[in-house]
Amino acid sequence: MELDKNKCDKSPKSSPITFRNLSFISCIFFSDRQYNQDKIHKPQYSLCIDNSFVSTSLNSIENEIDNMIDNVYNKLNENNNIGYPIKIPEPIYILLGRELEYDSSILETERFVHFPSNGISKLGNAEIQPDNNGTLAILDYLNSFFNYSGFATTEDKKKYEKSHLNNYKFKGKIKILLYIPYLSNEYRYITNFQDIYNSSTFFYNLIMSDVFLKFERTANIDKDFINNLKKMNFNRSFIELLTKILRDASKSKFVLYDDLNNLCFEGGCVTTVGEDLKVLVPKYDKDDGTNQENAVKFSPYLPNKCLSKTKNFLCNVKYAKDYNKGMDEFVKKYAMADIINGLGEYSKINDMINNKKINQEDVNKIDKFKSPLNLIISVINSHIKDGYSSDLRDEEREIIVKEDTSDCKSKDTKIKVKYNHYSKEYSENIIKELSLLNDKYPGVPEIVMSFYTYNYDLKRNKIIKMPWGGELISSDYLFNMYSPLDVDNIIYSFNNRYGLKLNKSGLIFVYEIKTNRIIYFINDIPVLSNGILSVLFDKTSFSIQINDNDNNQRKGVIKKNIPKLISECDLCQEPITMIIDDNDGSLRFYGNSFYDVTNSEFKNFIGNQKNLVGNFNINELDSDKYNNDLKKKLEESSNPKSKQNYQYCYDINGSCLK
Repeated sequence: MELDKNKCDKSPKSSPITFRNLSFISCIFFSDRQYNQDKIHKPQYSLCIDNSFVSTSLNSIENEIDNMIDNVYNKLNENNNIGYPIKIPEPIYILLGRELEYDSSILETERFVHFPSNGISKLGNAEIQPDNNGTLAILDYLNSFFNYSGFATTEDKKKYEKSHLNNYKFKGKIKILLYIPYLSNEYRYITNFQDIYNSSTFFYNLIMSDVFLKFERTANIDKDFINNLKKMNFNRSFIELLTKILRDASKSKFVLYDDLNNLCFEGGCVTTVGEDLKVLVPKYDKDDGTNQENAVKFSPYLPNKCLSKTKNFLCNVKYAKDYNKGMDEFVKKYAMADIINGLGEYSKINDMINNKKINQEDVNKIDKFKSPLNLIISVINSHIKDGYSSDLRDEEREIIVKEDTSDCKSKDTKIKVKYNHYSKEYSENIIKELSLLNDKYPGVPEIVMSFYTYNYDLKRNKIIKMPWGGELISSDYLFNMYSPLDVDNIIYSFNNRYGLKLNKSGLIFVYEIKTNRIIYFINDIPVLSNGILSVLFDKTSFSIQINDNDNNQRKGVIKKNIPKLISECDLCQEPITMIIDDNDGSLRFYGNSFYDVTNSEFKNFIGNQKNLVGNFNINELDSDKYNNDLKKKLEESSNPKSKQNYQYCYDINGSCLK
């Protein structure tokens, strides 16, 4: 994982970093709000370990992750009294990203002449006292403003952290977020399917959903132009073709998607402080012409957190010319004198206000800045506007600097200095793109991380596959008690071999997905209703929900004589979930602690139903076909073969599931 780059890299990475113990899944993007405020990367139901450490190599990252897993294994077994070790349930997920760290402040060694030069003065509630030379460190002055004056707001502190006054770099620290979906935060197994599903939902969102920022390439076309074409009765195919051309052309202008993927492949970027988007981008306007004007006004584009680490920023702004000065050098050389003079004037007027020796004109001079922080940022922004040029032919500009004279006074002197350069096209397009993204939730993607899964085979002595394998459980595989399954929806076995379904005729059956061959029926008698809604189960039976003609919903209990579903026992506790066994398609019911609560009589019922069914396909289950053919063959079936009852058995806690 790379440290800060000091040159333009025109060859972006096209693949993620590889590790011996991890398999890459995808790049994950968060806005500052999502990651630092809402913290949506922290799961509610399962174990998440947050670790930061200084990496010396890829091998050190691999070893750190191995050590984290060993530590989980040890904690899992700390209070284990069952006589044998408990293993970590698979899957194990890892989010990785380089941490952007505070490096220095541009103001670190700078001082200004404070007024009055002796004695104590006030900045709000803060007491200010310069040194014997009448000077004060700028950072001390800002510290008094933030912590003691009573003037500073939370927004002021954020503005300072996000501003160009502070430098942030990659120094080798790596953020690791290790997730184990099927362990709780107390290092215990999650013990029922409903809670496992809740945990799995978080990770489905992380990988696939827009709950986490599933960032895609930006496209922005003039919708009014397309709508006018439609009103003019242009051929639909022509409009679709033109829309595609415009969309593709729009995408080629917006490069943030490529930049963030490249940043992900380089090692990602995690920061606790986001960009100052209020300074970087204007408010989005529906009129693209206005957006273009605003993009010109807000140029040059100068981020200083994660967005400043992207390939196109490095090549099109930071290192657009070899002699471009870094922001710290730029500010110190060109803007610092004005900052020092401005703060001196600010302190002088502030003291006069405190002593009520001031006129309105002087009050207005500092009132427009509201605070010393705003004054400093305003001076810097003014110099950026003057000191950056998008015309690469512009080599030098004139600036006025103050020089000390022999009589300890200063005079203004004109000198020639080189411009910093930037790409006009890139700057304006990225500002428009960020403006569009910032206009809607979740906002601009600033935090970039790589999502991996841990290789189970490397620690088989400490990691175990769950009964359903190493996959996440979704609602497609679970049928919870009292929760309806809508007509024509399907519950699948974990290996996707079998499915359970209620059709529009009220028939409930388990079938083989690949062949559509019916394995057995739960209900083989059609329900005489056009309003079949869903099927659900309780401890005693399945039932079908239907709508009468007056739209009053009611339950219609299945008439077939089905045995009780759930056993009566002390361990048969809710929540109860039904699954389809991977091996033979049998239904199994599980209570808390993964206890198999399937009634033995119901298991026998399923076995008998399998023997009664001939070779029927679900496409044959329309009412006429069923009544005239299928039912007859079912009745004629004889000599059912006995089948061994299936026991759902797996070593989840080191013992067989019963």
